[in-house]
Order: sequence, then C-alpha cells, then structure tokens
Amino acid sequence: MQGWAVSRVTTADGRWVYTLYANPGGYPFVHALDTVDGVAHCVGLPWKATDQTAVYNFTLALKGRSLAVRWHDGRTWRLVNRTSWRISKP
Repeated sequence: MQGWAVSRVTTADGRWVYTLYANPGGYPFVHALDTVDGVAHCVGLPWKATDQTAVYNFTLALKGRSLAVRWHDGRTWRLVNRTSWRISKP
C-alpha cells in the first residue's frame, strides 16, 4: 500500500474509516479500516490513465450500503459495496 490520501469519510459510529488514495505508478484505491476488529480491505479502482491528477478531484461519501466515489460537484463516479467490496458504475 502506497500513495497519498485524497479524501476520507467515517461512519457515524466511528467503526469504519474509508480513505481514498492516489497511487502514482499504480492505480487509485480505497483503504477500508474496521477500527473495532482491526481488519482492513484495499479496493483498487479501475483506472486506465497513468496520470492520476484527476483523483484529487474526488471525494468519498457514504450512500446506504455503498461508498460513493464522487467528483467535487457531487456526481458519482463509482460505487463500492461496503459488504462485498465490489465496484460498480452509478
């Protein structure tokens, strides 16, 4: 795991912390940390470009059972299922 943190969101109870990372030389990913059980998941995001500067235009938001990777204007780019860790388009 390497890169720079771009955005972070935490569940209301503080149990889960989700951090979006830019990863030059690789692909961006979300690090999901369960602060109670000490379990972490890294979810790679589909990224075709080698330039990840656009990742700095994303924010994270909780949306039901999903984690939304959104553009700053609020449009959702990808959804991450917070149970299965599967990625989908909105």
